[in-house]
Amino acid sequence: MYDTCFLHCGHAKTGSTSIQNTLAANRDLIAERSGLTYPEALDRTGGNHIAFVGRPYVDAPRSLMTAPRIEGALNTYFAEHPGDGGNIAFSSESVSSLKPDELVRLREDLLGGCRQVKLVIYCRHPLSFAPSFAQTQIKNGKRSLADCCEAPRFVQYHKVLPRYEKVFGRDDVIVRDSSRPALNRGDIVRDFLELTTGKPEIAEDPDFKQVQANTSLSMLATVVTDYMHRTWPGLGLKNSRVKAFAAQFGSDRFCLPLAARALIEAEMDRDLAYVAETYGVGLRLDGEPPFADVDYEALLTPEIRAQAAEMAAELGAT
Repeated sequence: MYDTCFLHCGHAKTGSTSIQNTLAANRDLIAERSGLTYPEALDRTGGNHIAFVGRPYVDAPRSLMTAPRIEGALNTYFAEHPGDGGNIAFSSESVSSLKPDELVRLREDLLGGCRQVKLVIYCRHPLSFAPSFAQTQIKNGKRSLADCCEAPRFVQYHKVLPRYEKVFGRDDVIVRDSSRPALNRGDIVRDFLELTTGKPEIAEDPDFKQVQANTSLSMLATVVTDYMHRTWPGLGLKNSRVKAFAAQFGSDRFCLPLAARALIEAEMDRDLAYVAETYGVGLRLDGEPPFADVDYEALLTPEIRAQAAEMAAELGAT
């Protein structure tokens, strides 16, 4: 039986993919140096345990649970890999979408192979989170730029964290600040290694492979992406050629308008206070958050619109 299971559930826009990809690329080295097991993902996504941990516990299909259902995956894994007292870590942002009763079943199965379960969640300051999350939603066609400006979204920690506390217990929910000043040497992977192994220096091993997963778009690229999704919704949200076309437009980093910042500031104090008072974690900002009044429409020059129309025609859009 394993000693401690660290169940990392995100949240979104806090470097989860970097943690997953880097741990997957170094699982043998990490196990050798620390005894921490990072199981190979059953859905072969390169480190994200969405099918292994999240998907089997969903009562009904939901948008984030697209991986194949794998019944009894954890029970089978623990039967074949009983552990020898070391620790084990799973990582899947899909866990953050599980309902309380689904989380209970997941925890019970984890306790079938581990003495204790610690849920790990990285939190991000709302003013830093909202612009980054908006960009992701625009890139994936989930929301329009106008919607993100008028109603910016951020994680309401005072509602989210109590759900975890009820299932795992307050003492078994570990909250970390994802801002660079709060991380071990400003690095999310080192910080996770420090938490799970007590040996962040593993990242300094000459054989350790750092895998970055920064897919941010520039201001202009985000505006172009939004324009194409709005004008030709039939292009398909995951078309690689559309993403490559938009990504070629480099400019300043993406910003939400100052009015959106005011909306966030009017609502964020309760969440910041909950994290600080309950976990002793003060969420910090990485410099000045990206808000500025920009004429998004003016960025779409006639030349860019013509190029976008040509790309859409090539892809058969009407």
